[in-house]
Amino acid sequence: GIGRFVAGFGVAGFLGGLCSGRLVDVFGPDRHVSLCHAALGTAFVIWGSAKSALGMAAVLPPLVLSAGKDIVLHGRFLSRASALGLGRGEAAGAAKMLSSFVRIITPIILA
Repeated sequence: GIGRFVAGFGVAGFLGGLCSGRLVDVFGPDRHVSLCHAALGTAFVIWGSAKSALGMAAVLPPLVLSAGKDIVLHGRFLSRASALGLGRGEAAGAAKMLSSFVRIITPIILA
């Protein structure tokens, strides 16, 4: 049932986190982020077309590959912010504020 899928989803995220460092080394940061986005898109297509528990289970391998892009992107963001003279705390705070704003405004816009 749903409990097994949620458990699998958590394991996929965990495994993806373990694999992401190696994938960055193999593909490089740019290709790794592109691979992650392609895998996430694939996971959504599979998820949207799943008609059974096996179909839902097929979502998990692409989710493993989609994990880890945030580390690369956040590192780039902090490097750019530092180059512009912002401190790490200021940059992280601005990113969190923007994320919160998007989470609040999205349901309002889409309603």
